[in-house]
Formats: sequence, structure tokens, C-alpha cells
Amino acid sequence: MVEFLSVLDDVERAEAHGDLTGAFKAVADKFSAVLTKTGLEAFGHEGEPFDPSVHEAVQHSTSPEVDGPTVTGVLRRGYRFGDRVVRAALVAVTDAEPTPASAD
Repeated sequence: MVEFLSVLDDVERAEAHGDLTGAFKAVADKFSAVLTKTGLEAFGHEGEPFDPSVHEAVQHSTSPEVDGPTVTGVLRRGYRFGDRVVRAALVAVTDAEPTPASAD
């Protein structure tokens, strides 16, 4: 199953760039559907809370717009098969900006 993940990555990149059309798109959609039907599930979406058990942080920043560690970019999707993580998602994480210490 793990061997197919790089193919899924290539399909996703081609689709994002508009290079996946016609008969190739139909084959790619069928391939993805078959893997989903077997129980393979993609994860790693912008806006989800950062979870180190399923996400691998490769970029980090801070922002006043988040309350806690949040996935703000996905460099590579993660996949799970049932409850087992097959591959962690590579993500960019944004943390809340630290509050300034008061000078008492």
C-alpha cells in the first residue's frame, strides 16, 4: 500500500497544476476511488489542529489569528489505513503569538 502513496502524490500535483485531463483524469480518479474503497484515507488539511501523532511539522510561524498550534499549510498529505497511520502529513504549523510579559 505504501508504494502507491508516491503515485497519489504525483496525481494530486498534476491535478493541482491542471495537467490531469481527459482519459488520464478518469484513470487517476478510478485509482484514487479504489484505494479509498480499500480503506485508505487522506488527512492533513489547512485549519485542523496540529497533532504530532499524525502531522510532521516542517515549518513553524506565529500569528495572533490562531489560538493554538494549527495546520496552516500542507506540503504532503498523510494517509491512514483504518486506525494505523501509514504516512504522517508534512505540514506548516502556526502557533499563537506569545503574550508579552507585563513589567510589574
